[in-house]
Amino acid sequence: MAVWVIGIVSICLGTLEQFLVNESRLMAAVVLIAGIMLLIGMKKKNLNVSKRQRYTIFVITVLHVLGLVSDRWGVYTGLGVVTTFAGIVFTVWAFVKKKSKNVGCLIGKIAASVVITLAAGVVLAITFAPKASFTVFKDVIRAYGNETEAQTYEETLDNGAQLVANIQYDTEYPNGFLDVYYTAVPRSENPPTLLFIHGGGYANGDKNSGDPNAGEVDFHDSLAYRALNEGYNVVQFNYCLMTEHIFPDAVIQLNCGLKYLKDHAEELNLNMDAVFLSGGSAGGNLAGVLANLQTNPEYAAEMGVTAALAPDDIRGMVFISALFDNSQYGVTHNVTIDYMFYWAGRVYLDTNELVYDKEASRLSNVIDNVSENYPPSLISDGNSGSFFDQAFAMNARLVELGVESKLIYYPKTVATLPHGYEDLGSDYAKITQDRMIEFMNAHCD
Repeated sequence: MAVWVIGIVSICLGTLEQFLVNESRLMAAVVLIAGIMLLIGMKKKNLNVSKRQRYTIFVITVLHVLGLVSDRWGVYTGLGVVTTFAGIVFTVWAFVKKKSKNVGCLIGKIAASVVITLAAGVVLAITFAPKASFTVFKDVIRAYGNETEAQTYEETLDNGAQLVANIQYDTEYPNGFLDVYYTAVPRSENPPTLLFIHGGGYANGDKNSGDPNAGEVDFHDSLAYRALNEGYNVVQFNYCLMTEHIFPDAVIQLNCGLKYLKDHAEELNLNMDAVFLSGGSAGGNLAGVLANLQTNPEYAAEMGVTAALAPDDIRGMVFISALFDNSQYGVTHNVTIDYMFYWAGRVYLDTNELVYDKEASRLSNVIDNVSENYPPSLISDGNSGSFFDQAFAMNARLVELGVESKLIYYPKTVATLPHGYEDLGSDYAKITQDRMIEFMNAHCD
């Protein structure tokens, strides 16, 4: 019985720690529980624990501590799966040996442990094989895939803007398509261009529908639509998605997209000498990394990428609930969102541990690779299930470097604003977009 109980406890701890991976209080609780288990295991007659069971508890406790110290959270869950199955075997063996008639109790114990173990198996797979498990569930979590072909078409929007859709800017990677929107009310003879990169955790989303993690976005509520009405031309990108493509594939591809637009600016009738670069969520990270490539030669050399634009071409950055530091992908102060984002982050960086000292994590960190040549920036984020800690850190770093930076953040005491609220049409979203347009207008000339 003791082995069965410890197995269930191990699974629960492992599962909890997956969901609360960034909570130091849980870490402390795990250490405390491990210590108590150790004391129980060492006491010979306590709770009628046999010698064999004491050894089992002792080994489990040691592995718990090792798992905690090494940050390998799956140790708990994996160990729990093994010991729970062992507990089932011991329970059945004891039932047969004692010739017990309480069949209902036996079935209940086995059923409960099987259900918990199956759930734990999913957590275990996500822990030790994030890329493989992400692939298994991709049809559930991803609405759009990596397209290699798309039909180009033209359309007139309800605000008079002209859309040319699905222009292919890259053939090396899939999904290399962009849409160009031409404003019906240009603010000048050669209106500036807003380049927008959608979010979706590097695995989802689309240039037409935005970031599904931010909820259902109506294009009429988006910054892109607002910019069209304010006299800006707009370009929206698709890019290669994981699991097939991970860092830095999308960055390299999108830099090719910038080069394509620069090389074909006259043909496309776009002003690529006055560009605003924007992105939401994971798209904000991609936009931020692209800006680093254009403005920080040392960083571009380390990435092995040639800048597509001159630093002065980018008049400003507009970040919408952006992810700046992938090592903190799973820190949104929302347990469920943290878990899903942490999982996606490990796939994107091809690692089981989201820690800064991994090369991909360091190179994809926007904050630590900015230079004094970084464009003026406006940073906005929600206050619920989003990356507002990183927004504050990015703003502070830019100010430290002497780069103009403005931060838009409303505390929960004012209103609860979710991840990506800026494009959801609320009153605060409209106010935030007003400030974004003011920022862009101020840097046009």
